[in-house]
Amino acid sequence: MQRWQLTLGLSAGVALAALVVPELLQRGAAPREAASGEAAPVREVAAPAPAAQQIDGLQIRAGLSNPAVPAGSASERYVVVTLEGTRALASAEQPINVAVVMDRSGSMEARSKMSYAKRAARELVEALDADDRFALVSFSDRAEVPIPSTYLGDRQATLRAIYAVQAGGGTNLYEGLSEGFSQARDGWSSEALSRVVLLSDGNANVGITDEAELTALAGRWTDEGISLSTMGLGLDYNEDLLAAMADRGGGSYRFIDDPSALAAVFSEELQQLASVAARGVMVSVETAPGVELLDVLGYDEERREGAVRVRVGDVREGESRKVVLKLRVPAADAGSTLPVLSLAASTADGALAGSFEVAAEAVSDRALLAASEDRELAILAAQAVASALAEEATRAYERGDRSEMRALLRASQSVSRSAAEAYDSQLLREQLDQLGYQERSFDETDARSSSGLFQVKRAKETYRSYAR
Repeated sequence: MQRWQLTLGLSAGVALAALVVPELLQRGAAPREAASGEAAPVREVAAPAPAAQQIDGLQIRAGLSNPAVPAGSASERYVVVTLEGTRALASAEQPINVAVVMDRSGSMEARSKMSYAKRAARELVEALDADDRFALVSFSDRAEVPIPSTYLGDRQATLRAIYAVQAGGGTNLYEGLSEGFSQARDGWSSEALSRVVLLSDGNANVGITDEAELTALAGRWTDEGISLSTMGLGLDYNEDLLAAMADRGGGSYRFIDDPSALAAVFSEELQQLASVAARGVMVSVETAPGVELLDVLGYDEERREGAVRVRVGDVREGESRKVVLKLRVPAADAGSTLPVLSLAASTADGALAGSFEVAAEAVSDRALLAASEDRELAILAAQAVASALAEEATRAYERGDRSEMRALLRASQSVSRSAAEAYDSQLLREQLDQLGYQERSFDETDARSSSGLFQVKRAKETYRSYAR
């Protein structure tokens, strides 16, 4: 996501929201009165309804939250892409190939983190079948391979190797992750579901520490069918880096404050791996002439040669994900159809959907403008906008700028409140409650304290989830 460029110094949340979300809520003027005193009927906009296609076990839809735009002037609109996992790719018999990359730096001794990590790895091994493959890579100043990728014939030997790992040293994250991918590659087969699971409690401080290189490494194997999930343990790791690595690697990111929860989280990761409906989903967008893509909410997009790519990653059966695009649409004459963008989706397995063609219709009737909203897509767009503002508020809190934090949180609350009322949305009311809780929590804690660090990590994870 391109960070918001906001005009600071505005203390009123509603005023700030008006800058950030112009025309999200196109309520317009009241419908014109007919001679009888009854409201004149309002025709529907003839612009296309959200397009839909199916690839693998994935249902994809794309459409404008409001397919009508005001004639004669430029406007801002939101395109919402929804991706729903309808059917898992794996069968019950499909084997799993997993490599656990475990930080064993000195800080892992605190709060018994190393003991809980070993217990989680043990329970993961016990949950695997004999035809599954498991590898364990540990890293501190350098990477080691206590358990090379192997079938689980001798579980006791595997468990002994897990419990022999000892904490101590620095954090060579790059070397540990590189070795984890090598082990997953050694266990790779076209029939297996392959994933690297990274667990770390600290910042990379040995070997290659450049965040761009670490993120690039995370995405290097997705085309080979090997995905990456990251787990941040405690309060000292770089959550922005681990989240970006998970995005590039096509897996999930998790913040784990309580080490005792590791076993349950590892188990859930295994269940999710077996329920993947589409692997390595990528959404590609090309805007029509004159249309400007302003932002991709909740994601770091890749722009190259006029096109934009968004890495969505794996989508699981029963899961619903969204990508919200904010655009500026040029002025057009009333009654004209205005091309907005073309969009395609692909998976790491080579499946392709698209191209979707999204268009709008220019109208001069404000009542028609208001009546043309797609309620479902407008709710999703409002949720993403409010989440992006709340994430920026969290970063302001993290920097110690409480004034900006409050202005951004209140702008986020204004978006959620207005949209909740306009669309009678329980989803947005729940988000509004969360935002109120967040404001109180930030007000009561110092960002540099343990409680403050916890609030930052939890808030970033929460709003990342809401935005998607």
